[in-house]
Amino acid sequence: MVVTTTSFLLQPFNLCSEGTIEKAISDNLWLKLPYELKEYIPTSPYELKSFNVRVRRSKKREISAYFRKNPRHFREDDFVALEFRAKWSEEDFEDMIADREARGLDAHQSRVAAARMLSNICLSLAQRMIVLMNISSPGYSKTSFSILESKGLLFEVGEGCFSWLEYASYEEENFLARSKPIFDQEPQAFFDWAKQINGFWDNLPSTNVERSLSYFSYIFTSEHHSNYFETLPWIIGCLDALYCETNTGISEKLKNRIPIILNDLTKQEIVKAVNKVYQDRSRIVHGDSKFVANFSDPYELSDVGSSYIMLFDSLPLMLYLIIRTLRFCVEKNLKSLDFSETVRL
Repeated sequence: MVVTTTSFLLQPFNLCSEGTIEKAISDNLWLKLPYELKEYIPTSPYELKSFNVRVRRSKKREISAYFRKNPRHFREDDFVALEFRAKWSEEDFEDMIADREARGLDAHQSRVAAARMLSNICLSLAQRMIVLMNISSPGYSKTSFSILESKGLLFEVGEGCFSWLEYASYEEENFLARSKPIFDQEPQAFFDWAKQINGFWDNLPSTNVERSLSYFSYIFTSEHHSNYFETLPWIIGCLDALYCETNTGISEKLKNRIPIILNDLTKQEIVKAVNKVYQDRSRIVHGDSKFVANFSDPYELSDVGSSYIMLFDSLPLMLYLIIRTLRFCVEKNLKSLDFSETVRL
């Protein structure tokens, strides 16, 4: 069989609260899942023989590859690797090589192209797994660098799966500025639920829940997550997809429908929250906000620094509402939210 791996370089504190390499390896939530994850994957472009995950010590060549693209902000022993390993049919691999040779590639080019294709599929499946884990345990993976390996070939990939944990701090006296706490839950229920969410796996979303997961996935890619102003449209789109079947009356639908799902929040809290989120978006989109330019100047050196920082207030709140709503879907085993018929609590 052909083996491909996708390895995300992480710091140990992304995987466990104690933040040591030993604890990250021996005490992480991925261990709560069955070793064989293939049963959670309903579809794949090629026959998948096996799919599993482990946390291990990072390899020297992985660290070297990382430091070629990133400044040396950390020591080499600061990392662990979240490794996803897939096994594929040798026959499929040979067929892929033959197909590429028929298109005019030589034998070596065909082998590399086939290996990269299987590696990219492994990466795609791994990213979906990480998205699901971040619904059950927000902040569980954070990396902007992943490495693919197949048939002895090493491919460096700059894109990874991010978490939003760094934004989700909590201050009880100010609900609008900080997210309420979201506690970890056992991940297996989320992976069981996702098996029926076909659009999540075949990338052809049809229900509002599937569309929201498509938007949600963009929150985790490095090029969007690293810039709040690029992330905000995806976050708002994710919430709108869940609660609004059309683009008319969005604000009122959110204010009326979110309390149906999140009944531990008052209608007044929801109204204030939605108003804050859309005011932030409007200020950014329509140029009605003073904030610093896209340079590396420290915020405290600018008179508009506090105004700029306040635009970040809505991000943890939005993610709180999204995560809680997706958890509701898991709890009720829902493929979609239908507000034409009152969602059953």
